[in-house]
Amino acid sequence: MNASPEWRVWCDGSALNNPGPAGFGVYIEQSNDERWTLHGSSRNTTNNRAEQYAFLQAVLAVPEYQPAIIRTDSEYVVKGCTERRKSWQDRGMRTAAGKPLVNTDLWKLIWEAVDQRPLVRIKWTKGHADDQGNVIADRTAREAAQRVKQTGKREDLIRTELHA
Repeated sequence: MNASPEWRVWCDGSALNNPGPAGFGVYIEQSNDERWTLHGSSRNTTNNRAEQYAFLQAVLAVPEYQPAIIRTDSEYVVKGCTERRKSWQDRGMRTAAGKPLVNTDLWKLIWEAVDQRPLVRIKWTKGHADDQGNVIADRTAREAAQRVKQTGKREDLIRTELHA
């Protein structure tokens, strides 16, 4: 097991229109001042799906036994990983209203990734506020969404090192 200091991770998704061109952004800080972003885009998806995909990429970026705190401004993602997960699964991936759960493919991947990382904590943060990590993740996601809107070319997962 890795006993290294906790990573700080933020993620955000952004869909222009809903659905529409979308991007995701992840911002990661390590205790050794190493910082980077991850981003990518889709030509046409929903904001919730972009948020979920951003969160999935944030979780996958953390090694299995690395302590980390992942912050997202999506209450839907936080609650989907914590308080709603069991009831959705118990109801056969249906909501409390009996409707099929949307994006079950992503939920299953998210839960699998979270389950494999027992030292990851998930926290909600207020979006578009004073949380600098959230501001960076939001900007990264919006820029990816703008690029795919302008070019029509989807971007796969791209990592960008940030220097002080």
